Amino acid sequence: MKSATPPRLACWLLFHQVGGYRAESLVGDLTEEYADGRGDGWYWGQVLLAVARSYRRALRLYGVRVLIAVAVGWCALLLGIVLLDQISAIVRQELSSLSADWSAQRLQTLNGFYAFAWTILAGCIDVVVGRLVVRIYRPHPRFIAAVFALSILVYMLPSIYGLMMQALHDSQRFAALAQELAATVLWMMSAWLGALWQIRVDIKATKRGLLS
Repeated sequence: MKSATPPRLACWLLFHQVGGYRAESLVGDLTEEYADGRGDGWYWGQVLLAVARSYRRALRLYGVRVLIAVAVGWCALLLGIVLLDQISAIVRQELSSLSADWSAQRLQTLNGFYAFAWTILAGCIDVVVGRLVVRIYRPHPRFIAAVFALSILVYMLPSIYGLMMQALHDSQRFAALAQELAATVLWMMSAWLGALWQIRVDIKATKRGLLS
């Protein structure tokens, strides 16, 4: 027997990517039809169509600001990558100078700690950039957060595709492919979390302004 409750993830997506009175009205209409016998596939299709229309409307109204926000975000991101690469080169040089005096186990531990610290720093930069993008483009914050996260995926696709082709011919390359996929997901999630953080900050600021 089919549940009378629509898919929760689809409802969440509708509220967070369409939002406002449009989402509330659409949820009511879709829930009625779902209760009358429509399936999960139909419900998901309607939700994705509504999200696509919302994105198209935002691009039509604020296309230039979307491009500016994404461009500024990438400039900040690339600047952060350059700074991290400079720091990484200095740290690796220091580690190389210590390799002769330290045991292999101790050096391996230090390298692991360095990799972890580098990942945390990179994630912090992504979070800051995610917040920056939302601050530049406030009319549709969840939309710009999704666009920027997808732009990261597009940027990484050539590298992922190349590793995938290599892994098909050499099974030892699967580890590198998995690492690249994990790094891409972490990169996207960090930027997305930064955007959500800024959205929450803006909501709280709006509520304080209404109460004051």
